[in-house]
Amino acid sequence: MKQRCLIVTTLLMFQCLFAGAGPAQERDDLSFYREQSGTTSPGKHTDLYRDLPRNPGELVKIVQGLIVHGGLGWLYKYQPTEQQFAGFTTARSAEAILDNVLRLDSGPLAVARPIEKRAVGNCRTFSVLMVSMLRYQGIPARMRVGYATYTWGEPKLENHFVVEYFNGQRWVLLDAQVDRVQREFHKLDFDTLDMPRSKFVLAGEAWQGLGNGTIKPEQIGMGGPKGWESHGYQFVQIDLIADCWALDKVELFTGEANDLGKTPHERLSGEQVKLFDALAQYSTASAMDTKGLRSKIENATTTRVDPAAWKP
Repeated sequence: MKQRCLIVTTLLMFQCLFAGAGPAQERDDLSFYREQSGTTSPGKHTDLYRDLPRNPGELVKIVQGLIVHGGLGWLYKYQPTEQQFAGFTTARSAEAILDNVLRLDSGPLAVARPIEKRAVGNCRTFSVLMVSMLRYQGIPARMRVGYATYTWGEPKLENHFVVEYFNGQRWVLLDAQVDRVQREFHKLDFDTLDMPRSKFVLAGEAWQGLGNGTIKPEQIGMGGPKGWESHGYQFVQIDLIADCWALDKVELFTGEANDLGKTPHERLSGEQVKLFDALAQYSTASAMDTKGLRSKIENATTTRVDPAAWKP
């Protein structure tokens, strides 16, 4: 009996050593994503969150009542004013975003502003504010960087930022930007509050898809006044670094990059390609090892992004 107990104990020890990111690791990660980052903290506006609802669907409506997308005015038959644009490109944090909101209308956040009183933002603005409100409620949440299949239509993959939150059982993808007007325009037939994984391609998935040929460089880009503009590997390298930093709770601006991200793909060294391969594994992991990711990107000088160098 003693020998049997010893064998069982030894097996359990080996399971613990080699299990990887198990339940304990998952609990640590959920706790990590419940806490605000320097970016998502509402700062001096924290008291304004006190009476906000806990339901993610209701929080989305509140965010959409505060922000108007600066590039989609045509969809609403409205052109945002200079006053609404003021501060947009420098609003790195939720606190700064709320500064812009309250400068236009100092009312409670739960009261939707008319479109002419909403602060200008983009997908990143909607996502940062949504993550901020979810974390305030104690709900694990994080910003994700990748590509929407539903804005320009497949096979085009448009650069986009969304939200991922843990509903108690699984991580849910949520697009905080898409409101009724955008839903109707894009003729969406799925729930943007709980998106099928196939509707959003994470930056790591895009990197892997480009590598194995299932995604073509011309599929990846962004729509603009001139129509579809392909950016291929250039976008994916920048977005993969941004997605990994977002997983480490450093929420970068749309398009914010460093030298590694901006290096033409054909000029990447073998070691740099391996680094991107490793980042892609973190980006696509079903169970996030936040400590491992943090060690990887914070200790590698090539992955660091200097906020002082940001030139929108």
